[in-house]
Amino acid sequence: MTPLISRSLMSPQPQEIGKIKLGGRGKAHRTSGGVDSYLPERFDHFEVTTMERDGKNGPFKRDEAVHEKVGAEPKELRGIIMYPEVEQNLMTSMRVYKGRKPSVKCDGDTQVNAQGKREPCTRLAGGTCECRPYCRLQLQLLASPHTGGYYVFRTRSWQTTNNLQTFLEETYARFGTLFQAPVKLMMYQSEDQYEVDGKEKVGRAYLYGTPHKWVALNAEYLYERFERDERTSNTKDLKTHRVPLGVVFSHPSGLNAMFRATYFDQKGEFLPQGADPLPENLVSGEDQFWLCDASIGYRLPNRYGMITVGAKNLFDTSFQYFDTNYLNPTIQPDRMFFARITLSI
Repeated sequence: MTPLISRSLMSPQPQEIGKIKLGGRGKAHRTSGGVDSYLPERFDHFEVTTMERDGKNGPFKRDEAVHEKVGAEPKELRGIIMYPEVEQNLMTSMRVYKGRKPSVKCDGDTQVNAQGKREPCTRLAGGTCECRPYCRLQLQLLASPHTGGYYVFRTRSWQTTNNLQTFLEETYARFGTLFQAPVKLMMYQSEDQYEVDGKEKVGRAYLYGTPHKWVALNAEYLYERFERDERTSNTKDLKTHRVPLGVVFSHPSGLNAMFRATYFDQKGEFLPQGADPLPENLVSGEDQFWLCDASIGYRLPNRYGMITVGAKNLFDTSFQYFDTNYLNPTIQPDRMFFARITLSI
């Protein structure tokens, strides 16, 4: 048997085979300089393309093999994550564009210009930052007949970027890996507002360890502070501390288990339901509590899927908590049991 090339010389690298788009070229018009240009057109559905262009500088051709399975105008797409780490699958940054190229890149703390010069973000000094979010997700689509490649989804929406990064980070913290994790992209209408009245501070620290090849430990600390106008929010000054502590067991046979205990400490000034949004109606409140989640699962042979059962808020803890993202709640107010079957077709 002829040996293969050593992986010390050649690392696995899937290729980009298409794009997941939410818009395309609209109507053509001619500029004052006599150059043909196209207005952007936003879709109310996903469009999956190949890497082949329609003509020399035309748009990417639609991937008919994928659309044959998901429909002409799909509102959702299902796929799986390829790599175990968040940064291997998702790239997020803040950018200022001049033309088609970014002139400044920023992570919220440090700005880097086109010449590579690094300096503190102007927002830290109380100024304004012109950067806007940029997000790039690599995803293998379940509807794709192609093997070994991935599709790229790009967005400049702050809300979409925040949702994707939060989902991947929390999934990694829960299971210790993102490899083969299922993802569903969905279309929904929302207001995407990056600048809001008030101030927001967010801090995060985390520690991961593998004391045994079957066991992964994770600990995090998350701090959030929101200062809002009570006329536009149900809270004025909110401070939240979260400390998730978790352990994940993964056996080579496919059996896995997870247990996570999270400490919450929240204080703030709140507007009671039905009260007029006036400063004198604000009341102070606070609560400290622990929530526990647990699950056990089995990965089917040949990675055909995963069977998982578990519980959120395992001990049915009662608490008072103000969630800043009511569309995507952080915690479960009551004990909830769940069962999930994920298949890779």
